[in-house]
Amino acid sequence: MRHGWRPLNKYLAVHDRIIRFNQKYMDVPRGYKETWLTPNYLHLSCKNLVLTTFNGNKVRVDIRIDVEVDDSVPNRPKARTFGYTFSANQPGESSFLIRYDSPH
Repeated sequence: MRHGWRPLNKYLAVHDRIIRFNQKYMDVPRGYKETWLTPNYLHLSCKNLVLTTFNGNKVRVDIRIDVEVDDSVPNRPKARTFGYTFSANQPGESSFLIRYDSPH
């Protein structure tokens, strides 16, 4: 089941707020890279985030979010998550600690 529709600006603001909140755990603070593949399909990605856990371990995280955009109402685009992938591993290691692909 897909997530519900939200105004595009609010949708992006929520994702930005969450990534900014977690920047205190990042070795190098980063935000999402926005790539418009079509006028109705947005790709958000944040790769190579290196986070430090509470006990000092390093974890490398990659995030990909596929966003469907409805622009049928002029100047009021809506967005919803179409699919997403999260993966984590130890820096320098190729095997995943965890990987999650949404069932969308």
